Amino acid sequence: MNVVKKNLLLDQINITQKEDSVQEVVLEKRGGRKGISLSIESKNKMSMKMTGKNNPNYISGISKRRLSGYKSFKVSDWRKSVFERDNYTCQICNQRGGKLNADHIKTWSEYPKLRFDINNGRTLCVDCHKKITREWLKKNWKNQY
Repeated sequence: MNVVKKNLLLDQINITQKEDSVQEVVLEKRGGRKGISLSIESKNKMSMKMTGKNNPNYISGISKRRLSGYKSFKVSDWRKSVFERDNYTCQICNQRGGKLNADHIKTWSEYPKLRFDINNGRTLCVDCHKKITREWLKKNWKNQY
């Protein structure tokens, strides 16, 4: 920052400080922390303030139930079975290997009885999975909320 800009800032906030404290004064005036990193302790405190019931997106424990299902051993076994059945090949573009997703043909949320049915799964590469999901969301986005 050149001398003209520093003087301009000092004039704007009507103070006369030494050059060392110009940054502190500007931060105090504008309320920003640009260029100053937070301690790990501060990051953890901020993170804890936004978890569970403190998070504006929290809906009465639904998140825990939903995530517990995603992280279960049944899901990892189902994924592995789908990948093996499809020979680790995308069912749309026939790409073999790489980054693959196990996709539910009938959705996880609407068909809970079919969640772990291998016949309700297919192997898709990341790109094809994004395309399929985008198309599905265009048709069904209102049902998500």
